[in-house]
Amino acid sequence: MEQSGQEKEDFLAKVRDGGENARVMGKLNKGPVEVAVNEDQAELDMLELDELTIKANAGAVDESTDAGKQLGQQAQDALKKIVARREELEKKVMRAYLMPLQYRDSRIVQTAIAEALLSVEGMNFDQDTRIIMVLQEKKMMTVYLALRRFDNYGKRYYSTLEDIARVSDRTIDKLYETYVREFELTAEERKNL
Repeated sequence: MEQSGQEKEDFLAKVRDGGENARVMGKLNKGPVEVAVNEDQAELDMLELDELTIKANAGAVDESTDAGKQLGQQAQDALKKIVARREELEKKVMRAYLMPLQYRDSRIVQTAIAEALLSVEGMNFDQDTRIIMVLQEKKMMTVYLALRRFDNYGKRYYSTLEDIARVSDRTIDKLYETYVREFELTAEERKNL
C-alpha cells in the first residue's frame, strides 16, 4: 500500500524524534519526579469558592441602607479572614518525590484494592459510592508507597497509613494524577510497545 507524502513525513519525524517507543520507554525508566503540593488543598479550594461567592453576592447588596452597609462590612471582614487563612495555608507546601512503584509495591496496591472491595461489599452503600471508596483506596495506597521524602527519597514521606489518612482527598488526588501522568502507561502507549 502506497503512503501519502504526509504519512511518510510523519513516519520520518517519529523516527527522527525517537518515535513513540522511545517516549514510552522513557516513561517506563523514569526516575524520581519532584512534586510540590499543598497539604490542605481541599480547604484552599473551599476558601476560593467562599471568596468567589462573597464577591459575587457583594454586588447585590444595597449599601445605601444601614442593613446594606452592615452586610457590606461583614462581607469585607469575611474576605479579610479568607485571604489571611489562604495565605497561611499556601505556606504549607509539601515538597517530595514521586517514585515509580516496584513490583512488590504494585502487589500491595492490588491487595489493598481487594481488601477494600471486600470491605465495601457488606456496607449498605449504593454501587457508585462503593466504587468511589475503592478508587480512593487505590489512590491513597499508590501515593503512600510512591511518595518519598525530599531530603531522602529512600524513605517514605508518610511513616504510617494513619498519617496519610489525615491528608485531604484533594491533595491525594493531585499527587495521584501526577503519578499517573508521569509513570503509568495509557492504553495507547501499551499498544505501541
